[in-house]
Amino acid sequence: MRESVAQTLLTLLETEGAAIRSGRLADLTALADQKIALSRKISETPLDRIVLGRIDRALRRNERLLTAACDGVKCAATRLAALRAVRDGLSLYNEAGNRSTVARRPDALERKV
Repeated sequence: MRESVAQTLLTLLETEGAAIRSGRLADLTALADQKIALSRKISETPLDRIVLGRIDRALRRNERLLTAACDGVKCAATRLAALRAVRDGLSLYNEAGNRSTVARRPDALERKV
């Protein structure tokens, strides 16, 4: 019984890692509920060090993957904000060091390459 719950948790952690790597972050909510239920079952029965080590490594791997995914989303959001700012107008600094914005003309022809 102990090994089967541990193996189920390890399989779930593999599924979670695959979801993170493929960008299916919406799937993580359902997986979190399952992880909580399995962690409660595992905490009721002691496991050997080898199995605990495998679970720990899988949890740490998913933590690193999730951190990297969050960093990627933050970078993308920052880049999109910068692109929107350029689209709305260009901010420059003049020779006196003062910031000025050159507005984009709304009637200008926009060429996409």
